[in-house]
Amino acid sequence: MGWIPDWAAKSYAKLYVEFQDQSFDFSSGLDVLGITDQEFSRVIQELQTEGFLYRGRKAIDRRKRQYRLVSPEHAVYALALGSNQNASVDEKLRAAQGHFNYLITGGSAASRYHNYVISSKTDIRVFRKDLGFWIAQLTEPGVQISVDGQVSEKGNIAVEITTDLTQASVARANDQDGVDLESREDLIGSLLREPADDNVMDALALMIAAREVLDWDRLAKSDVRQEIGFLMDAGNSAAAGQVFSEDLVNQFRGGYSLQKRFGMGTPDTDFNQSYAELADQWGLELALHGRVIKKVIDDLVP
Repeated sequence: MGWIPDWAAKSYAKLYVEFQDQSFDFSSGLDVLGITDQEFSRVIQELQTEGFLYRGRKAIDRRKRQYRLVSPEHAVYALALGSNQNASVDEKLRAAQGHFNYLITGGSAASRYHNYVISSKTDIRVFRKDLGFWIAQLTEPGVQISVDGQVSEKGNIAVEITTDLTQASVARANDQDGVDLESREDLIGSLLREPADDNVMDALALMIAAREVLDWDRLAKSDVRQEIGFLMDAGNSAAAGQVFSEDLVNQFRGGYSLQKRFGMGTPDTDFNQSYAELADQWGLELALHGRVIKKVIDDLVP
């Protein structure tokens, strides 16, 4: 991030007075500035390049671009705390430590815990009030940023920001190499609430890698206890042994009455029938790819 020239600063000021941190589109921004399309495009490009603006596309209509300005206060913080332009995402997160809270989450955090599958993007949770700072802090040429599902422009490095951070989750964070990760227990829960195949693989790999340190009592009280119990049971079945102790698995049995769909795809006809029957015992209807559980077990269990 860097200072913007006077001509861009004047346009930024007019746009900020009008929209502040609200999204706007090309035509509404053009109306405020009263300049030509070409001049407006130049303003937008300059503001985005220097981290004063985020440009994305609507998830429901990718043809329509949306713009969001960074506040002057957040821009100043990013200028003060920012690293050099070639700094990694982790270096930029470390620079903000102690000033702005965040958590690395999703597959990005899971891969740091289990070292099994490396995530190609960085998932970050932040407070909504701090969003402008993080856009300014992380924006640079080649970095692709998505905010709360809003589809981002193309880039080489993917950063997905969600603005659902809570103080409780910050209090449970784990520091690893100077960056804050979502706690293992919170992460397993968030992965299994959106049970795409990759998320289920990450959750199971994390359960295996961290089984000696996880707070199982807390997980047994979570809203994904059925899913966790099934994964342990199915993991033991796939390994033909006890990856997870029977006493631990039994801790998750019972106490639920709802039949839940587990997975986000079409039920796999190649899925081992014994897994489907096992899932039914846990009150789950499977919609997972047939090799998700077996692959993790084969790769991680000797």
